[in-house]
Amino acid sequence: MNTIHELRGTLAEHAEIHDVEIGARASAVAHRVRVVRRRRATGIAAAAAAAVVAASVGLSSLGGGRLEAPVATLLGMEVPATQTSTGYTFDYARGATAPAGGHVASVTVDPTDGPVLVSWATEGSDQRVHVTTPTADFHSSHPDFSDFVRVDPGAGPSKVEVSGSSRTALAVYDLGAPPTDGVTTDGITYRRDVAGRHLIAAKIAPEGANRVSLSLTMPTFADHLTISSLCSAAKGWVEGTVDGRSSFGGGCGPSGTFDPAGAGWMGLGQAFVHGQRVTITLQLLDHEGGEPLVDPHARLGVGAYDVAQSLREPHGLGLPRTIESGGHTWRLMSWFPETVRQGRSLRLPLPGSSERFMMVLAANGGAHRTTIIPQVDGHDSDAWLSLAAGTSPASEQVGPIDGNIRTIGARVRGTAAYAAFGIYGLSD
Repeated sequence: MNTIHELRGTLAEHAEIHDVEIGARASAVAHRVRVVRRRRATGIAAAAAAAVVAASVGLSSLGGGRLEAPVATLLGMEVPATQTSTGYTFDYARGATAPAGGHVASVTVDPTDGPVLVSWATEGSDQRVHVTTPTADFHSSHPDFSDFVRVDPGAGPSKVEVSGSSRTALAVYDLGAPPTDGVTTDGITYRRDVAGRHLIAAKIAPEGANRVSLSLTMPTFADHLTISSLCSAAKGWVEGTVDGRSSFGGGCGPSGTFDPAGAGWMGLGQAFVHGQRVTITLQLLDHEGGEPLVDPHARLGVGAYDVAQSLREPHGLGLPRTIESGGHTWRLMSWFPETVRQGRSLRLPLPGSSERFMMVLAANGGAHRTTIIPQVDGHDSDAWLSLAAGTSPASEQVGPIDGNIRTIGARVRGTAAYAAFGIYGLSD
């Protein structure tokens, strides 16, 4: 496989996924965005009115750029009032532009109460920009205000910087109302659909409760049930039991309550029968194996999801058709299975594109001490997770691929292992 066309050909042979549809949809969206969002505001009166509004709210400097009043116009372009990210709606809050004569716009956001979206546009016809945040560094050439980066609640303020070949503008969006599809309590939502998984049942306990129980009937593929647990507290340990038997556990901290299912799932590791009635319980303890912990601000929740549709190859490997990352939804474009052998690094070409992609790696077939180490352009990547390849299937979302990267691959430490790589492109 030497080109992306050959990789896509492999996909066509093995699955009913057609990336032609993705391209057509992307083109249609791009055309619509260009027509609707790149309208230029004209007229001296309109400019004067904007200046009066700006002066009345006391604009200040933000990240070296000029902070715009929320008049939904930046650099003469209409700014969308809302953005949608994985089912959540975000409302336009403020904007910033690069200083006159400059090409770099930046904002500093402090997402203490929830995530923040930052979208961008360029003054010229060249849409390509370079985006940097404390956790991301990539290029994008999507039309004005049709791409964004999500800054999740974290340790403190985060700077988002966007540079282009011409003057740039940034639009900042705050989290709006919770999704209407799913189970919502006090603004906390277990979404109905998350990256191909479908919600079976969910329960969110009242604030301060240290216990929550969810009863459900096992679906058709009971052995593939996945659980999303929520535990937000100042400290402690959350213990999960199924019908009174210990099943899982982990540390609990002030991790926030935004989109618990979007943070990931876990398998129960037990065999169930279709139609079987089970009760899943979470308990907040002061430490592992300890006593119940009382925290007036604790939040506990549990959601049960069916397994996502996967592509499956021999050796039990599977790749999801859809994943979520960074507030975006990504769809499988191409995938290819390979055997990784000791002393022979595997190098696979990437699409010749300036856009970013995501990679998912699935592996098994090796000994318990076998580890697959991802590589970028022939070198080990410390930023991506290594994957233990035991006798049971394992999968791990390895990370983003910027357009500047030309090859991905892996090497093995231990015996040979079977691996499958999936390349994902933006679909939202």
